[in-house]
Amino acid sequence: MKKFFDWIEAKLEFLWRKAEDASENDDRSLSLLRILYGLFIALFATPSFSWIGTVPQGLFLPPFFSLGNFFDDFPSYPWLLAIDISLIIFTICLLLGVKTRYAGILFSFFYIIGCSFQFSFGKIDHGIMFPVFIFGLSFTNWGVSYAVIPDQRVSKQVQRRVLAILAVLLCFGMFTAGAEKMLSWIDLDLEKGGFLSWFYSGFFNLERKYLLAPFVLVVPPQTFEIFDYFAVVFELSPMIALLAGRRWWQLWLFIACLFHLGNTTLLNIPFSIHAPVYLSFIPVSSFLKIAQIQWSKAQIALFASTMTGVIAIHHLFHFSSSNSIESPVVYALPLVENKVELELYVGLLVWIPTTFLIGLAVTKAFNNPSPKKQNQLS
Repeated sequence: MKKFFDWIEAKLEFLWRKAEDASENDDRSLSLLRILYGLFIALFATPSFSWIGTVPQGLFLPPFFSLGNFFDDFPSYPWLLAIDISLIIFTICLLLGVKTRYAGILFSFFYIIGCSFQFSFGKIDHGIMFPVFIFGLSFTNWGVSYAVIPDQRVSKQVQRRVLAILAVLLCFGMFTAGAEKMLSWIDLDLEKGGFLSWFYSGFFNLERKYLLAPFVLVVPPQTFEIFDYFAVVFELSPMIALLAGRRWWQLWLFIACLFHLGNTTLLNIPFSIHAPVYLSFIPVSSFLKIAQIQWSKAQIALFASTMTGVIAIHHLFHFSSSNSIESPVVYALPLVENKVELELYVGLLVWIPTTFLIGLAVTKAFNNPSPKKQNQLS
């Protein structure tokens, strides 16, 4: 029996090493990613929870497994506004590299608290990976380079372990989504469609009629049965791709970006918040020239002061406008009437370059021989 358990332990350790190898990333790429997270939050995804303090308390209906369930009603507006302001401060710290380990942990903590009350209306969104990744990446070296007050460096092994844990969590999250679809979408019935059920509901009830959505109506409905099967296979396969190696993991991330581009253009559901999550495993420093620059403290200070000013001006629009659950990018463009369509163009603005960067990484990975092949050739 002991030999059997030793064999199981050896196999699990082998699989874990493969997950670490596939998800590994370098310090400079992670530091650039930290800046990207900060810019993304500041410009497109600034959390806003203070509006919750202005709604009737009769709407308070938190889920059972929720922090909100420990409360009798919504917090007051000042408390929620304090959460909003704290999140902005932590975002600036992430962007500029000011004790980012603490800033990332506190950002995730406050973000989840705010979401607990936001989800107390009966609807739960699917953006949990975003704060989870910020929390996890806070234990890597993403706060070491390009930072005003750098973090203390962690060992390479710790960083590999953290990235592998985040990759497994992403795989698990995708698997849970795919498992539910598999039970209802794989039915071999051409008269029913999982994709079309989402499309018709959004198109006719939620005014999701932009970009390529109208073209869905002129395509034979049976054609979209392929989308159902593809979505299920895609969402059930990330763990296989992760254990298959770095190339296949990055290829799966590339397909994930195409998947979200399709959702943005056809279903008008951008899910832009997942873009930086996928980039967490991409060595962007290898094909971004800015990563090769050794920035001086003066250059970092200039960058810090400039970005702080931009963020401050941007958020003046946010707090000078009425309370709303809309993305703060809307406040920066107050003259745009169709805000739903604007969110979709923001989604394209996020997903197209993300897909391009991950596509470059995939191309480079498949063009270069693996370390094992290099050893054989030598």
